[in-house]
Amino acid sequence: MITAAFKISLNSIRQQRVRSWLTMLGIFIGIASVTTFISLGDAVNNSVQEMFEMIGGNKLIIMPGAGGILGAFMGGESTLTIDDVKMLERLGSINSVTYYVMGNSLATVRNEHESVWVMGIPSEKGSDIFTQMQGMDIVRGRNIDETEKYTAVVGYLLWSGNEIFSRPVRLRDTITVDEKDFEVVGLLSKVGTRQDDTSILIPFETASDIYNKDGKLDFIMAEVSPGFEIEKVSEIIKNRLAREHDVKKGEEDFSLQTSENIINMVGGIILLIQLVFVGVAMISMVVGGIGIMNTMYTSVIERTKQIGVMKAVGAKDSQILTIFLVESGIYGLVGGLVGGLMGYGFAKLMELGIQSEGGSVFSLSVTFSPGLILGVLLFSFVVGVVSGLLPARQASKMNPVDALRYE
Repeated sequence: MITAAFKISLNSIRQQRVRSWLTMLGIFIGIASVTTFISLGDAVNNSVQEMFEMIGGNKLIIMPGAGGILGAFMGGESTLTIDDVKMLERLGSINSVTYYVMGNSLATVRNEHESVWVMGIPSEKGSDIFTQMQGMDIVRGRNIDETEKYTAVVGYLLWSGNEIFSRPVRLRDTITVDEKDFEVVGLLSKVGTRQDDTSILIPFETASDIYNKDGKLDFIMAEVSPGFEIEKVSEIIKNRLAREHDVKKGEEDFSLQTSENIINMVGGIILLIQLVFVGVAMISMVVGGIGIMNTMYTSVIERTKQIGVMKAVGAKDSQILTIFLVESGIYGLVGGLVGGLMGYGFAKLMELGIQSEGGSVFSLSVTFSPGLILGVLLFSFVVGVVSGLLPARQASKMNPVDALRYE
């Protein structure tokens, strides 16, 4: 019966091609929106997880302000200083500490300009600790030396190809940042995030002068010694820093996070944003469902005599009901398939747009998971079936005599 209903439904849809595509328009838009937002949200979440997994689960990140990582990137005056770093270095529960300042600048190489993240890192031993904590390796050349002021180590994408500059940056090249010339002394390995792979590392003091940091720090990273629980160490450091900064509990002028905390926080924010946008996209799905219902009512009226003939030769109410439900389900299913492909295409275009920005924080990789595909198709099919339920019921309850008289 299902096979026969499927053939009848396809034949009916083919006879009204233009109307059928217009009917599915609302489903296209709704499913495309849902797919785009979910795919992009998942891609951002995966990028954040990869970024902090590389840092490691035993790291503590201290940022200025009470807004956490989002507040740190939004800017604002920092209260973190080298004295805070020295206090951490004295703790037996801390294995190593590093720090940096950062800013976004226009970098110039051979008259080509590109917006990049510049990080000012401590020299000598501190620079090695920084690159290690960030999951970076010096693959060619060397790290920054404490005796130098205008040397730089450049990220993977700056030297590995021509994606950023037409000619790759090489050792001993000159790279200009904020009208100051730096000699390239080291090349970094690939990290995998756009921000890190397009970044430039320069001496801390030089960066502090460029960005007018006045000795303040943007980030402090501490590695917890083996055998210590990171949550307990985090609480101890939080209390010590509060005393050093002379602030009360709950009024801290800094934020202390573990990698896991940040992943969970960002994941929660992304989920909330996804839910909001998906909720808005549901309006299109409702409009699409109403469109399917309207088309199905029209189809029932147009095929009244055909329904009468089928009933006259023995078709049951359930069989008539199945035919129209299958037809409305096909509208939803095809709408979901096309909308899903459109959504994936939009997400990929946005991925390419984000990756083309040299200063982008995340290196997105949009994937269309099997679970999302099945979910989208099942949901759109259900929307189609539910939308066609009332018209199908009306068709199944028709009196065959009245239907055969219909003109």
